[in-house]
Amino acid sequence: MLLQGHNGELALLPALPPAWPAGHVAGLRACGGHEVSMRWARGRLTFGSLKCGFTPAVTIEVPEGTRIIAFDIAHTSISTSAVGTNRYRANLQPGTTYRLRLR
Repeated sequence: MLLQGHNGELALLPALPPAWPAGHVAGLRACGGHEVSMRWARGRLTFGSLKCGFTPAVTIEVPEGTRIIAFDIAHTSISTSAVGTNRYRANLQPGTTYRLRLR
């Protein structure tokens, strides 16, 4: 409900139930050793962070109506490429935690 991962692709909040309009979660583990934390309000993703595991090429899918405007480390953006309206690909450094800036 909160995170799906397969073959280097992570989907954040793929099936958020209406009974959970707001909340947060920290330390979810995904395929590739990635660790995900996120927060949502009114059913929308408001914050995300990703600690890169051992597979640096990652595609992140966010819920419809949400955009990742940047991945950053200490307010320094890294490049991503859009691979659809709500999917983004990035090459990350294993062991590094990235913040997802959302809109």
